[in-house]
Amino acid sequence: MPSHTRCDYVLRSAFIDRDGEVYACCHRAPVGYGNIASAHLLDILRRPAACAARDRSREGSLECFASCNLLDYRVKHGPPPAAVDRDPQPAIRKLTLSLGWFCNVDCVMCPQDHKERVFLDVDVLRRHVPWEIVEEIIFEGGEPLAAPQVHALWDHVASLGKPVNFCTNGLVANPSIADRIARQCDYLYISFNAATAETYERVVRKGRWRLLLRNVEMVLNARERSGSGLKLIGHFTIVEENLREIPRFLELMGSLGFDIANFGYNRMAMMGRPIDAMLDSDPSLRSQLGREIRDAIRRASPSLAVDTSRLCYLGLLDPGEPCCGRIVEPSGM
Repeated sequence: MPSHTRCDYVLRSAFIDRDGEVYACCHRAPVGYGNIASAHLLDILRRPAACAARDRSREGSLECFASCNLLDYRVKHGPPPAAVDRDPQPAIRKLTLSLGWFCNVDCVMCPQDHKERVFLDVDVLRRHVPWEIVEEIIFEGGEPLAAPQVHALWDHVASLGKPVNFCTNGLVANPSIADRIARQCDYLYISFNAATAETYERVVRKGRWRLLLRNVEMVLNARERSGSGLKLIGHFTIVEENLREIPRFLELMGSLGFDIANFGYNRMAMMGRPIDAMLDSDPSLRSQLGREIRDAIRRASPSLAVDTSRLCYLGLLDPGEPCCGRIVEPSGM
């Protein structure tokens, strides 16, 4: 069991969903704080519900902590971090905005209604978000680059000198967008969810593997032209259909020139069994796949950092293993 419940999401972050509801994180936990349309974000974060959540996190009684797989495994299961004093001004190290559920693909693990056209209001966000004190900004969806208001909001944030980072499926891009990403983003988080075309098109329904690879190449070329420090993060949400491709995904990320390989999984499956339950029922599969993943990490490009946190949660790796020496937990993930 964790020896503390110190959560940076609760203490120093905010998540706003496409209806404007404010939470600490994208898991919509521990409780809702209020709606951004009704008040300034700092005022919402000063409300009793938000203050009480921060107090519970500091005191060791945060109710969502034990079951969370969003937190870094090593931090969650390590010694208690240094004490954090109660701050009269809520800090917003990271702000994640879910612009809307509308999406151009239909992934098997995603519960969202991708045809829905409810989007965050740009004017409300301009007025009610203290952009000047936010350190890290993330746009997600749905597909954020397909949201009709994305460029208006991006323009506003960029005018304040702030980078914007995207969680995207990588299919909505053109040379202009690629150039802008290279110049104005700290990182781009691209969901692959597969290592082969066959599996990709089974998991990412309506997705096009060749288009994804072409767009990745476009962004890589834009990064090279600009000389920017843009980091590319390749993401793989683990489901039954792609589980055995994890080692090949690590090889793919290195060969494409990505900086970080990142994993995730849903604790409730949209189709089939939750992946943790599947592995619990088949120890031999977990053991064999774990060996293959260790070998893949050892063989991976030296320039590729591997975030193994979710692999540790699933029992596929032990965080104390030597092969985990190059781990990072990418900011915002």
